[in-house]
Amino acid sequence: MDSQTILLLAGMTQFLLHAMTWSVMRRQASSAVAWWCLGGMSTGIGLTLVAVRALVPAFLSYEIANGLLICGLLLMAHSLWLQHARRANIKPAALYGLFFVLVYWALDRLHLPALRSAWTRGNLLLLLLVIAWIAWQMSRAVRSFNANAISLAFLAVATALGGLLIGAGDQAAWHDPIATHIVLSSVYLAAFLHALISSLCYIGLALDRGRAAESRHAESEARWHELQRRRHEVAQLERKCSIPMLSALLAQDIGRPIAEMEAAVQLGREALRQREWSRQLLQDCLGRIIIATERARLATDRVRRFLKPRSEGRGRFELRELTERVLQLLEPDLLAYQIRVCWAAGSEPGEVQVEGDQLSQALHHLLRNAVEAMHESARRELHLRCECDGQRVRLEIRDTGAGLPEDSVSGPDAILSSRQRDGSGLGIAVARAIVEQFDGHLLLRPADGGGLVVAIDLPVAGSPEQA
Repeated sequence: MDSQTILLLAGMTQFLLHAMTWSVMRRQASSAVAWWCLGGMSTGIGLTLVAVRALVPAFLSYEIANGLLICGLLLMAHSLWLQHARRANIKPAALYGLFFVLVYWALDRLHLPALRSAWTRGNLLLLLLVIAWIAWQMSRAVRSFNANAISLAFLAVATALGGLLIGAGDQAAWHDPIATHIVLSSVYLAAFLHALISSLCYIGLALDRGRAAESRHAESEARWHELQRRRHEVAQLERKCSIPMLSALLAQDIGRPIAEMEAAVQLGREALRQREWSRQLLQDCLGRIIIATERARLATDRVRRFLKPRSEGRGRFELRELTERVLQLLEPDLLAYQIRVCWAAGSEPGEVQVEGDQLSQALHHLLRNAVEAMHESARRELHLRCECDGQRVRLEIRDTGAGLPEDSVSGPDAILSSRQRDGSGLGIAVARAIVEQFDGHLLLRPADGGGLVVAIDLPVAGSPEQA
């Protein structure tokens, strides 16, 4: 078998195998696969044109063929770099291809065939070594047999081509027909084996990368579910830890109605003892007792709803109304520390589809943190704003407390930041977990003039963003 036949087989094998690679891998819709197959087919066409140079015009077997070889190798190098680095720019490869064509054209116009041939083979050798280096880097990074095989295949072709370039400098060696045939046959045979190995191994490499991507996705999903489970456990633990505080709040909320009932009863007993009672006085005492009883019942209902582990399901709630309900639960602290609550002008209700009890728990954590942060502040104001843009509802809670350092607010540990000396920061972590459960976001930032702004962003009920 002569060298021309081997070269023709190499070119046809290169083209057909890369066409088959595209038919197998096209469902991946990967740009790297497309560049690789296009480059391989261009190289195959270029080798075929060189092999049949006696049957086609000279410009096809030289200018067009060499251009296809260079462009094909550039595309294959770009494809491997995409597989290795995940990001790459095609502009350097395009500029390099344009530079090669311009220099080749200039050498052809200057009638320097030896330099033109050396320029072409030198660029081919360089690109083959570059592709071998990229594949070797991939084999080291992902420990892939296929990448290592591709590297060795391109390195073998580069070695054979390098031997051809070295032999071209020794004019005496080319007068020996046996030596010439051996050198050319080794180059063409290396090209044939390269076409076979690189095509098959690239399919294996792409499949390996796909399996690795699926494995990473599965691991990411597993980590996300584990994080959600742990966040739920933290939320349940925080709920249990809040029971003593809620007990104190409940005692405080119920203590006042009971004291009012006791005062009304004492008033009635005193009137009966002094025989000064009247129908109007009796109605007034009973009315005060009924009102105090209703207030005590509302207080116990609020705490019971807060402690309820699960609600019956998601429903439509107005975010501003939920916030005002939680503020009623915190009313004793607001009055004790003389904290003024200010709603921004134009604040909107903002309807969201959530589990009311859970979101109320998140709001309770955030509002309680804001109240506690202002215990020692000279100016104690709690500013609230609720806005709706048609797709998202945003609630901002701004206090005038000591605030948090900007790096702790924007850093990765912001969810565990606390403004209390003995605080753990779990309140913000629990609130964030609850808000994210409803496809929302919780953001913290320092407020202008001091304090902290906590923003809750949720999708509007019934919007496309609502999960």
